[in-house]
Amino acid sequence: QTGNGNIADIAQKTQAAGTGNGTNNALTNQVGKNNQVTLKQTMAVPLAVGNNNSLISQFGGSNVVNATQSVGQQATAGNNNLVSVQVGVGNSLTVAQATGANVTNTSFTAQYGSHNSATVSQK
Repeated sequence: QTGNGNIADIAQKTQAAGTGNGTNNALTNQVGKNNQVTLKQTMAVPLAVGNNNSLISQFGGSNVVNATQSVGQQATAGNNNLVSVQVGVGNSLTVAQATGANVTNTSFTAQYGSHNSATVSQK
């Protein structure tokens, strides 16, 4: 998306019936100001197996990212992987990742500019 005031709502969930196995992948790029990304990636719990993978990049000012990733509760459920890059002034990022036992949350955030904020919660 290029321009100002763009909104990207991404909601991905593996199939709830059956095993729910699968992978959610998302790539979002926004250039401009006052843009917003809302990402929600979910495995069909509690027996899903797979990964949530996302790359979000924003270039400009006053852009917002709200990202949530969650996988199943068993030990082999899957992993949450999120890479976020924001370049500009007054950008904000909020990430919440939740997994079961023995699986990983991985978040890489890079912000360039001034007056940017980032909050990452992993459990």
